[in-house]
Amino acid sequence: MTLLRLWEALALKLLFISIFGFVFAMITTDLKSFVSDDKGAVAVEYGIIAMALFAAIIPAFLYVASGIQTKFSEVAAYFNGS
Repeated sequence: MTLLRLWEALALKLLFISIFGFVFAMITTDLKSFVSDDKGAVAVEYGIIAMALFAAIIPAFLYVASGIQTKFSEVAAYFNGS
């Protein structure tokens, strides 16, 4: 190989390494900013809290509603003379 071919091969390797390094740095920076970004975290937390509240409120409401229905049936039966 001639000296010019060696120089071209070295230049191509250096170009590849610098491009790869630049792309790797960009990906790492974007990944770090994605991981540390918490803009949507509050909305997700509020959604989870709302879901937990509804998961607790709906069965409680159904339990209370069935108890109220039983009481109204007892009152109706008392007044009807059963």
